[in-house]
Amino acid sequence: MSVLTKITHQLARRLCDDRRYVTRAPAQADATGPAVYLTFDDGPHPDRTNRILDQFAESDSKATFFVIGRRARRHPQTVRRILADGHSVGCHTWRHWSARQLSSQAYVDDVRRSRTEIEQITGRKIDLFRPPYGELTPVSLWKLLADGFRIIHWTRDTRDFQLPAIPVLQQRFAELPMIDGDIILMHDDASVTSYALHSCLQSWEPRLQFLALPMATPGSHRRPLTPRSTDQPLARMERVPAGSAAE
Repeated sequence: MSVLTKITHQLARRLCDDRRYVTRAPAQADATGPAVYLTFDDGPHPDRTNRILDQFAESDSKATFFVIGRRARRHPQTVRRILADGHSVGCHTWRHWSARQLSSQAYVDDVRRSRTEIEQITGRKIDLFRPPYGELTPVSLWKLLADGFRIIHWTRDTRDFQLPAIPVLQQRFAELPMIDGDIILMHDDASVTSYALHSCLQSWEPRLQFLALPMATPGSHRRPLTPRSTDQPLARMERVPAGSAAE
């Protein structure tokens, strides 16, 4: 993480509403166990994403897929399937640019282009956004928040795209110290993930529940950007029922 991104991160955590700049999800353990949020970046991949969705179909677990706009254009049916299977969808830029590679306006335009494409494919309002590499600048952050995006980071990184074999991912996933509210970073274009996901889920499903991050509801509008208030409690993150399209 660059120095500029670290500064942006610190500013955001001090000034932004926790519901708009999310570094971990609110804890909501109940009788069904702690809630953890699996997230997948960089898809959709025509084969691997669908293989992952097939494995999710064997369980009650749900996830959030942060898709790249130009890949969504090539594989719209996969994006629609993600929602139809009860998961949620977010934006991950059009070409996977880092915020440090473009001017702030060019970067935000790239994100908006991706959002427009995904909204046209799904017919749903898209407000979840994950910046590639977690990189943001203060200006790009402010513009994205003002445009109604919710910025989603992660608490645990599996680094699945670097792993050489399925057993390595299975062991790493089983050993992650997951706690209530964790957001787990994975990649649906990673080959090992597309084959190992079901066994990874089985190692944790008896002890916790995997949920999708909630998307904006169809009738909602983009809220104006407001500073974080430390005098009011944060709203609990809405739970996504199994089998729903993350509404």
